[in-house]
This record gives sequence, C-alpha cells and structure tokens, in this order.
Amino acid sequence: MTDIHAILVDWGTSNLRLWAVSATGAVLSERRSDKGMSKLTPDAFAPVLNTLITEIGAPEATPVLMCGMVGAAQGWQEAPYLSAPTKLDSLSEAVIPVLGQNRDIRIIPGIAQKTDIAPDVMRGEETLLLGLNQADGQIVMPGTHSKWVQMQAGSLAQFQTVMTGELFHLIETQSILSKTLANTDWDDADFITAAQNAYQNPGNILTNLFSLRAAPLLFGETALKGGRAKLSGWLIGAEIASCYKPKNGAITLLSDGNLAALYDAAFTALNIPFTRTDASQAAQRGLIQIASDIWPSHQ
Repeated sequence: MTDIHAILVDWGTSNLRLWAVSATGAVLSERRSDKGMSKLTPDAFAPVLNTLITEIGAPEATPVLMCGMVGAAQGWQEAPYLSAPTKLDSLSEAVIPVLGQNRDIRIIPGIAQKTDIAPDVMRGEETLLLGLNQADGQIVMPGTHSKWVQMQAGSLAQFQTVMTGELFHLIETQSILSKTLANTDWDDADFITAAQNAYQNPGNILTNLFSLRAAPLLFGETALKGGRAKLSGWLIGAEIASCYKPKNGAITLLSDGNLAALYDAAFTALNIPFTRTDASQAAQRGLIQIASDIWPSHQ
C-alpha cells in the first residue's frame, strides 16, 4: 500500500487498534490486537507494532503516531503528562519520539490533574476528546476506568475517573458474590431498576451488594434472576449520581459497543439529556489531526 502516509495507533491496557491512513485521512486498513500494554515488556512493543505494520504493507518510511498506555511509565516509553486545565490543540506540540527506532514513531502525552483534593490522570482519552472537538459541556467515556470530563471554552477544565468497570469485574470474579453471579442471567428491566435506585440512593450500594448473596439463600434459585444486571445497574447508577452535574448541561456519551448501550439505557431511564458519539471514530479523528500537525506533507 504505497498510498499509506501514516500509521495511527490507540494502544490501551488490554488491546490496541491500528489504522493506516492516506494523505487525506482516509482509513485504508485496520488491525486489532489483544497485545495491550499490560501484557508486554518495554522491549516487546516494537515487535508487536512491526508485525502489524508488515501485515498491512506500509512503506519503511511511514511515520507512526500513538496514544494511550503505550506512553505510560510502564509502557514502551514514557510521555510526560500535560497539566489540566489545558487546550487540547497543544497535544501536537508535546508528542515525544520513541528513541532507537528506524522509523519516525511518536507518542502523544496524557493529561494530569495535579490537585491535592482530586488528583487524576488520563492516557488516550485526551486524543478522543480532541477528535470529538467539543468546546463546552460534560463528556462521559465509560470503561474499566470511566472518565467524566468538563470542557470549557475549548479547554479540558477538569475530570474525574471512576473505577466502575474494574469494580464490576472484581466483584463478579473474586468476591463472595462470584459463584452467585455466575448463575445469573442478564435482565434489562433489572438493570434499569437498579440504576434508578442507585442514582436516587447512591449511599445504599454497599448494603445492596450483599443482598445478591442473601436473596438466593432465603428465597431459592428464582432470586438469582438478573444478578449481573443488578450489579451493573447499581454501579453505573452510583457513578452517574456521583459525577453528573445538571447545571453543566447535556452529556456527550463518547463510547461504543456494549458499554455505550448500557450508559445509553441508564441516561434514558434517568431522563438525563445526552447525545452519543462513537469513540473509535473520535480516536481516529484525534490521531489524524495531530499527525497532520506533525507531518504537514501528509495532509
């Protein structure tokens, strides 16, 4: 593919997505891999990347731009954080080159919130936000660690991280509830009811959790119905109660896949105004914009 002008990579903790793009930003080829940062040592990143680049037939001189956990301290090479509040269009000025490589490979920095009250960090989400190109309002990015971002006049003003996805996984697989939850089916109605209850009474979530253990002991196997849905609904409902600020306007749900559907259903049931945007497309747009800033000849 001689018309490939840049390789763009969103390299997360668990997985990575790679796109080959033309001079106009059109996606020519895509690859996905489960070789996320958590599964690699620093010397393993280059072979993984080179294998994917070879598969799509990119020329030797094709530059590479990456975002996400690849730039963490435990990743390929650390890209120091920018400090919030910050203008997202400053990201292109702060990319760092990966040393010792035959091709031009660069990593986009994350953003840190360096406050005593609410210290926080993000990597990868900043590129999605750039691709979203939203000057003001609340943006929600669900995930293992969900991000709630407040944009003001084109700047990332502040953000919060909520460990909703990780808590769900830990409770489902490693807690006293794991065997109980393994025997439950998903029920959409139970998810909605749980999300509504947790949003109205987020302080009850810890006592609600043990009810998943007690109910089948007291009322038999029929009480197992919808256990995973209830757990998910309680966690997501409590997250929304903690982070949503009605005075800051409507929400943009920046997500895709199953998580997008769950948050979509929760916001709808709670009568919270929102719009929904595909996260993968936002990542592409953000990477393309920064690549165009760095390598103008590739526009």
